[in-house]
Amino acid sequence: MTGRALATGLLCAVSATALRAQPAPPYFAPGVITIAEATTYRPTFTPDGRTVIYSMEVGNDYVLLESRRVGGRWTPPRVLPFSGRWSDAEAALSPDGATLVFASKRPRTGARSTSPAAAAPRPPPPSAKASPTTP
Repeated sequence: MTGRALATGLLCAVSATALRAQPAPPYFAPGVITIAEATTYRPTFTPDGRTVIYSMEVGNDYVLLESRRVGGRWTPPRVLPFSGRWSDAEAALSPDGATLVFASKRPRTGARSTSPAAAAPRPPPPSAKASPTTP
């Protein structure tokens, strides 16, 4: 065995040992966002860090949920108003937090619809009054 091969093997062994020794990371908002009854994943946060939108598996489909940090705690999640009819998942917010894009199994319409993705303005908080420009 050459010196280089021995060094590479030793580095891999040390790295694997170090990874096994790491404690498991804590769950995010256990009992509110991370729950034992369902798979939740792919969180995206607003720029201020006070709102999280994430996917949850429901049977063979997915919904997008939102929770807000109020008084140091995450609120119970709510299904976003446009989600739930079709399978929606893997949300991402634009850097300014104004636009949400996500994968969806919505029916395609029009000649320009070539991918199963959708975009929507970020929904207002549940207590905000809807205006003609908000869904």
